[in-house]
Amino acid sequence: MSRFFAAAVIGLAIVSAASTSASAFHCVARSGNGAMGWANRILLVRAQAVAMRACIVAGGNLHGHSCHIVYCR
Repeated sequence: MSRFFAAAVIGLAIVSAASTSASAFHCVARSGNGAMGWANRILLVRAQAVAMRACIVAGGNLHGHSCHIVYCR
């Protein structure tokens, strides 16, 4: 029982350390009409996709403008 408890504590410590914002990518997407979106995700591809989706939902693809990734850090 104590081995299970120790393994659970170690597993939770690893998961909590891996999901901090310090280990995540921060991406910002903007459009020519002023709409923008941002996202923090562990995977770069997911951060880019969520930032683009947020920009589009904010109206970034209206009237001939389109969203693009400004930066990811």
